[in-house]
Amino acid sequence: MNRSVKGAIEWPKGVRCPVVLSFDLDAELLWKVWLKGKPSIIDTSWVAEKYPDSVEQVVKEGHEIAHHGYEHEDCSRLSREEERAMLRKGSKVLERVSGRRPRGFRLMPGKNTFELLAEEGFLYDSVLMDDDQPYRISIGGKPSGLVELPVCFAFNDTAYFVYTFGMAKPLLTPREVELVYKDEFDALYQEGRYCMFMLHPQLIGRASRLAMLERTIAHTKLSPGVWFATAEEVAEHCQRSLPR
Repeated sequence: MNRSVKGAIEWPKGVRCPVVLSFDLDAELLWKVWLKGKPSIIDTSWVAEKYPDSVEQVVKEGHEIAHHGYEHEDCSRLSREEERAMLRKGSKVLERVSGRRPRGFRLMPGKNTFELLAEEGFLYDSVLMDDDQPYRISIGGKPSGLVELPVCFAFNDTAYFVYTFGMAKPLLTPREVELVYKDEFDALYQEGRYCMFMLHPQLIGRASRLAMLERTIAHTKLSPGVWFATAEEVAEHCQRSLPR
């Protein structure tokens, strides 16, 4: 049974609220997102293998590449050894394409996922939704080196922009989503928490939505003490500061 070790996080001097822009590349539409900041690219290895030039360009621009499965697998359907093989296969592909072994992971977990991530030397996981602050994951009653960077649907563009035939849910306008993003950020900023955007190029990549995201980022920059960081940078800081 996995338990978490939580505690107050003291951010680096001068920082009140870290902001992470993460983009899940789990489709063939690798639309370029031109944004000032330090995005973390959560990439399926199949996409990286098929479009190495795009991934290499992302790396050259200084962005982090993290693990998103090989083909966006459902870890709950994999045996322990199948999941380990998927982790190693994906890491090998991403290391070959990017020149660096991934340290982060995002995919719906199974019963063995956290233990395997710790065994394989990952720094962080980023898929759980049980807090609005990072925390250290304990495995078998013992604190591990694995940090959880929680996400939430409020900052997930799929909650607003996913649509297919037969769905009753209407699409929201970018202006409506912009209000949600700004209100969520303002509240987390006031509490000194952290802000993790979970975005998808095939959704947020529409011109009007990118313009909305740029306005949202400009809004966050009006507040002093905002730290635009990669997920890896936030996890490294939490690794040092969280209790064991």
